[in-house]
Amino acid sequence: MRIMNGTGTRTVAVVVLACAFLVATCDTGTPPEPKELKPAAIQATQGANATVEVAGDVALAARVTDANGGTMSGVAVQWSIASGGGSLASASSTTDNTGVATVVWTVGTTAGDGEVRASVSGVSSSANFPVTLTPGPATTVTLSADTAWFTALDDTATYTAAAEDAYGNDAGETIQWAADDDQVATVSDGLVTAVGPGETFATATGGTAVDTLVVVVAQEPVGVTVSPAADTVASGNTLAFSAGAEDANGHGIADAAFTWASSDTLVAVVDATGVATGRAVGSAFIVAAMGALSDTATITVTAGGAASVVVSPGTHSFGALDETHQFTATVYDGQGNVVPGASVTWSSTDEGVVTVDGSGLATAVGNGSAGVVASAGGVEDTAAATVQQVAATVVAAPLEAVLTAAGDTVRAQASAEDANGHAMTGSVTWTSTNPGVASVADGLVQAVADGTTQIVATVDAVADSVPVSVLTSAGVSRTWTGEAGADWVAPLSWSPAGRPNAADTAMVPSGTPASPVLNGDAAVGRVDVAGGATLALGSHTLTVAVDAVATGAITATTGRLVHAGTGWISGNLPLLEVTGTAEASSATTLTGGLRVLGGTLRTQGQTVTIQPGG
Repeated sequence: MRIMNGTGTRTVAVVVLACAFLVATCDTGTPPEPKELKPAAIQATQGANATVEVAGDVALAARVTDANGGTMSGVAVQWSIASGGGSLASASSTTDNTGVATVVWTVGTTAGDGEVRASVSGVSSSANFPVTLTPGPATTVTLSADTAWFTALDDTATYTAAAEDAYGNDAGETIQWAADDDQVATVSDGLVTAVGPGETFATATGGTAVDTLVVVVAQEPVGVTVSPAADTVASGNTLAFSAGAEDANGHGIADAAFTWASSDTLVAVVDATGVATGRAVGSAFIVAAMGALSDTATITVTAGGAASVVVSPGTHSFGALDETHQFTATVYDGQGNVVPGASVTWSSTDEGVVTVDGSGLATAVGNGSAGVVASAGGVEDTAAATVQQVAATVVAAPLEAVLTAAGDTVRAQASAEDANGHAMTGSVTWTSTNPGVASVADGLVQAVADGTTQIVATVDAVADSVPVSVLTSAGVSRTWTGEAGADWVAPLSWSPAGRPNAADTAMVPSGTPASPVLNGDAAVGRVDVAGGATLALGSHTLTVAVDAVATGAITATTGRLVHAGTGWISGNLPLLEVTGTAEASSATTLTGGLRVLGGTLRTQGQTVTIQPGG
C-alpha cells in the first residue's frame, strides 16, 4: 500500500507488519474464514497380520486422520482384495466419530497369504491388511495307489498319502499308517512290506479322514527245486521225491502244486505225489514242473535180489572128450532185471560125463548125458549137456593092398579119433568103390577081378580108404594124374590106380611140373618123364629095370637113379648108378654124375654129358 503526503509517496510496510503482529488483538472489523481440513493418512488398526482359516471371516478396521493427526469422521474408505480371494462385506465404509471405518472379509478357500487394501480419496498411501490363510481340518485322505500287489515275500513298496481340507488344501495332518493283518503285510511311514500270502488293508489316517490301500501278496515262483537231487533204488522199490518252489527273494511257496514225470518210464515211473518206483536197471530223470518252471533229479535203478536164473545155452552137445564149452548164467530180480555181480555156483549132475568149474566152463570127460547147474540166491537153472564123441579122423590100414589072384583076401582095419585125439569105440562102416574088383565085409577084402578099387572105412561121416589093386598079370602102364608134389607111391595119383611096381611102366605127362615126389625108395620097370614135367627123387633111390627116359627132368638132392636091368637111358637124369646094361638112346645129361658098378653103359654114338659131383 502506498500512502501519499506532501513529501511524496512512502511505503507503509511497517504498518502492515504491525497489523500482522497485532492480528490477534487487532480488530480489523472482518472475521476470518474457517480453514478446511482434509484426510491426510489412513492406517490399519485391526485385522492386519491375522491368521484366518480358509473361508473364515476377519474384521478389518482403518483410521483416517487429517494433516494434524486428528481423526476424521464421515470419510468414505474404499476396500479391495489384493490377494487371497474371498469376498468383502462391503466395498466401501464410512469412518465413525472416532475416524474408524470397518469391514468384514470372508477369506478365500486357498491356503496361503492374502491381503486387503483400504484407501481414501486424496490420500496417496493405503492401509494394508496382510493375512495368513490356514487350511481347515482334514476331510479327506488320498493314497497314491489303490492296490499294492506283491509277488515275493520281503518285497517292499513305498506309498504316499495326502490329507486335505474341504477345499483341497493340504491339511498338514501327520498320517498314521496301519495294516489290518500284519501276517500278510506290514506298513511303516508308507513303506509296505510283504510278509505272507494273502490279502489285507493298509490304512492311512489324517485327523478323522481315512483312505485304504488293498494289499495283495501272491507269490509267483521263479524256480523249482527237486529233492533229493540224485538217489538210488532197487527195482520194484519206491523212492519219494519232493519239490519246492521259491519266489524272487528265495522264499518257499506254500501249497505249491507240481506235475511229475519220468524221462524213461521203462526205468522208473513216478506218481502224482512224487513217489518213484524202479522198474528196470538204468538211470532216468524225475521231473517236477510248475507251469513253465521245472527241475530234475536223477534216479538210478539197481537190480533187486535174485528171483530166477537162466543158464545159456539151454542145451549143448560135445563131440570130443576134453572139449570145453562156456556156459553163462544170468540172474534176474522179480522185475525181470539182470542182477549184476550176482554170485553163481556151478555144478554137474554127473561128473563122469561133464565137469564144470566155478566160472561155468564145462569139460566133456565121458560119453553120456548130464546137467550143468547154476545156482544163485536159492534159485537155480539147469542146462542139458550130451557127450557123444564124433570122429574127426579115421585111419585105415594097410596103406595099400595088392592082390594077385581072384579070391585072395586081406584084412583091413580102421581106427577113429575125436577132435582132441581120443580113441573112439564103435562100429566102422566098410564099402568098396568098385565091388567088381574087390569086395569088403567087416574089413575083410577079397579080390574079384583085375583092376583097382578103394576100400573105404567110414565113422561118423569121416572116412579113410585103402587102395586095393587086383593084378593077375604083370606089366601095367600107369599115368600120373596126381597133384604137384604128391607122393609117387600114392595109388590114387595114378591111372589106373595103383602103386607102380617093378614090372610097371610109369609115365609122367607134360604139364605137371614138380610132380611127383619120391618120399621113399621105389622100383619101376620103365619111367618116362615128358617135357615140362619133373620127377623129384629127393634123397631116395628109384630103381629102373628097363628104360629111364626124361625129356623133362629127373632130379635128386642126395638120392640116385639105379639102372639095374637092360634098357635105354636119355634126357636129364640125376646121379646114375649102372648095375645092369644101359644104352644112351639120345643125348643124355647126368647132373649128379655117373657110377658104373659092375654094369655097362653104352652110348651108340650119343652124347652123354656128365656134370661134376658124380
